[in-house]
Amino acid sequence: TRGTGARRLGTSWTMWWTAEVAAAASELASEVGVSLPALAVAWTLEHPGVSSAIIGPRTFEQLDSLLGAVEVQLPVDVLDA
Repeated sequence: TRGTGARRLGTSWTMWWTAEVAAAASELASEVGVSLPALAVAWTLEHPGVSSAIIGPRTFEQLDSLLGAVEVQLPVDVLDA
């Protein structure tokens, strides 16, 4: 049916767009010198309307990496990306 084709096209486009965003974010994280999850937390915390970031690490290593995001100072061009 018509709706099924639209859903398939939407899903394919969403997967492509998500991959593009993930690649760009990964490149930004490398430029800043942090992990991708730490970049996401730092970016979230830099916005004035956000008072906290909810994280869900499964290991102490993940927790340590994410807690380090508090000290990350992102350049303005990264925040605008």
